[in-house]
Amino acid sequence: MKNQFRFRGLSVVLASAGLLILTAFGTSAPVAASPGVQNLGTAKLHSSSNISVRFSVTTPLPASKPESAMADAATELPSVTPTYAQPAAYPFTRIAFALGTTSGSVQGTLAPQAVQSYVLTAMWNQVMMVSASAPSSPVYLQIYGLYDGGYLAVFSSALASWQGWLPRTQDYVIQVYNSGSAATSYTLSVVIPARIRFARGAYSATIFGAGYAAQVISYVLWARAGQTMNATLSSSTNSVVLAIHGFSGGQYLVNSSANETTWTGTLPSAQEYILEAVQTSAWVSFTLTVTIV
Repeated sequence: MKNQFRFRGLSVVLASAGLLILTAFGTSAPVAASPGVQNLGTAKLHSSSNISVRFSVTTPLPASKPESAMADAATELPSVTPTYAQPAAYPFTRIAFALGTTSGSVQGTLAPQAVQSYVLTAMWNQVMMVSASAPSSPVYLQIYGLYDGGYLAVFSSALASWQGWLPRTQDYVIQVYNSGSAATSYTLSVVIPARIRFARGAYSATIFGAGYAAQVISYVLWARAGQTMNATLSSSTNSVVLAIHGFSGGQYLVNSSANETTWTGTLPSAQEYILEAVQTSAWVSFTLTVTIV
């Protein structure tokens, strides 16, 4: 009888130990490691956001509209076959945004007909705006998903800028191509605005942020035509000014050059609206309050 009780007690101990092992290792979600930062200009990891408010609308966001599925086979511009299986080390320079920011930029030099590749992580349905510029030669963009291989922009379209909704959460490869006959310096800029979401049933939200001189912190929200928006920026030095423009067409409702900290008006169309907190002085924290009725 004593041996029987000892056996049962041992079984309970072993079962408890097994449960602890499963709890510690089998049920916890994996934590993604932060990507390395290489050759960055300004650059927070954009796959997460400090915004914790929700904007309730019944109008769904439009679907992502990539430029093309593949480059034209007849084009003389270079094309890239994406790697579907993620390699241990990407042959690309990773772009990561500095903490608290919504944009990053990198600079470099390209030989004639050369391509430079970058990679960043972004999430489904985020808005992304990419632009490349060079002083002495046309440079073009190509953008594709590293996991699904879907193209958002191709070299053959001769685009120096692209904006749109991202179709899935994954790494995106951004390539810059020098189409000229001489070497050129270039700047690549990427903006992924933080999405503002109102709490269910609420009409307004307040966001807290901070930034350095000449820095722009971008936010995005969806609103309907005819709704009234009020946006107010507050800072201790009144040095953070407001800019608002439509995502489709880029029509400015208020420009940062007006040095306004508040704006109220009727929205002209149903679309995403980009709100920018533009720093004009030294580092300072700010609050942005947005109301839509």
